[in-house]
Amino acid sequence: MTFSYIILLLIGMLFVFLEDFLEEKDKIIIFIAICGIMILVPAFKDVHDTPDAINYEEMFYGTNAITGLLTEPSFLIISGILRSLGFTVSALFTVYAIIAINIRGRFIYRMSPLPILTLFIFISYLYILHDLIQIRAGAALAFGIGALYYYSNGRKRMALAMIGIATMFHYSAILLCLIFLFSNKPLTLKWKLLLYSIVPFGLILCILKLNLISFIPSFAGGERLEVYNDLAEKGQMDEASLINPILWIKILVYITALWFYDFLKDMNQYLSLFIKIMGLSVLIELTLLFTNAVLAYRLSELFAIVEPFIITSFVYLFRPMWIGRMVIVMVSTAASLYCIFRLEYILT
Repeated sequence: MTFSYIILLLIGMLFVFLEDFLEEKDKIIIFIAICGIMILVPAFKDVHDTPDAINYEEMFYGTNAITGLLTEPSFLIISGILRSLGFTVSALFTVYAIIAINIRGRFIYRMSPLPILTLFIFISYLYILHDLIQIRAGAALAFGIGALYYYSNGRKRMALAMIGIATMFHYSAILLCLIFLFSNKPLTLKWKLLLYSIVPFGLILCILKLNLISFIPSFAGGERLEVYNDLAEKGQMDEASLINPILWIKILVYITALWFYDFLKDMNQYLSLFIKIMGLSVLIELTLLFTNAVLAYRLSELFAIVEPFIITSFVYLFRPMWIGRMVIVMVSTAASLYCIFRLEYILT
């Protein structure tokens, strides 16, 4: 699977530099072709290729202890249909990839002025997490991008419907309702100061290692939150650390977007909303990191879906623009190599 992923990454990288020279119809064809390859990689992966695959296999056949009450309706329905037709768990990976990548691709193309670049940025990091490992969350967050699209364009009912569908794929997607707290209005000085303060405030809470989860009533988090707490107490969660290049890349992207906001807002009509949502992502990860690392990462990634769109905007900070593309490709590739290394390390 790693070899297939690297080939996908190289293909995406090639067309990032050709995007400006493509006719619109050719760009659409290439974009669809890349999405097609993105579907094939998880479709042909082995259950031993990713950490969660064996769990999904057990859930697919109903042998996993959490299958049932804690499993989303979409997973039970899709699994039941595929099993009744005689398919194996590989079909499950394929169906989820088709749903997630199809929906996500449609909205990336609508929302990004440089859709191939945005898709490449997604492939370099979030694709591994969403479509190769956490397939339920990946499908949910594809609809989450749809919710952002409709909400940004004033269609709140459609945005709510998208979140409702997303929740059927992963219960945590209900938290995407928090986007309704924000608007896409231009950032005022007060908003900028508040958003800047998130990083130092989050780092202070992170260093103090305050267990904020203990203040959340059990009924508010449900059984799933209790599972995370139990695993954390037993030491069965990922080890938390501030020495995480992906975290610091995220913080750097966030601060850069704020610093150059007045220039970039004309290049990205959704930037005001996206920066606020990314601020929430950074805050969640920092404040929960030493309380429960897995919960911190998973909740933070709910709102990290805006990152590829924000990073795409940075290409306009460079003249000529190909330098910006080069910088973005280099950083994105470094992030993808780190993710591949971490993925291989987990499996050894």
